[in-house]
Amino acid sequence: MKRPVFGQKLSVVTWAREGSESSAYTDFVVKDGKGEECVLASAKVALVDIAKGARLPITEDIIKAFGTSDKPVFDDPMPRLAEDLQYESSKGIALRRSDIDFNGHVHNVRYLDFALEALPEEVYAKGEFKGVDIVYRSPLIPSETPDVKLHKGEGEYSVGIFSGSRVCALVRFLV
Repeated sequence: MKRPVFGQKLSVVTWAREGSESSAYTDFVVKDGKGEECVLASAKVALVDIAKGARLPITEDIIKAFGTSDKPVFDDPMPRLAEDLQYESSKGIALRRSDIDFNGHVHNVRYLDFALEALPEEVYAKGEFKGVDIVYRSPLIPSETPDVKLHKGEGEYSVGIFSGSRVCALVRFLV
């Protein structure tokens, strides 16, 4: 898969699949100007009434608005990321106001930023990852101080983002 270049025009195709009343999967394909795939992603999404903090039902009309397909973006099921690794290092991260989204949780993209902070400098500086997998487990809120823990494996670095003993996100960098 080709990596996008800064400033390059990209196109995104998205569709819904496997919807239920409370959540659905949305798959994404990002392509460059030549039509080559750069990014594949799948997300489990839910509708939330922000004022009430309650989930809303996902209706058939909402699913249809995204276009539907039974075909997932990934041919193989997503690999499970291990939660019970022996981490070699740990680092506390102070949350900033800009880390918080309109739902009062840490914004999803910030988890990747936190994971990058945990990487050894030589790996971060090189920035040549063959892939990145992220699994979100539990939201961080402004009053929490996350711990970012690093494990070096064969051809990969795994990062666990925790609040106390609660797993908030798992990130794997393939190198």
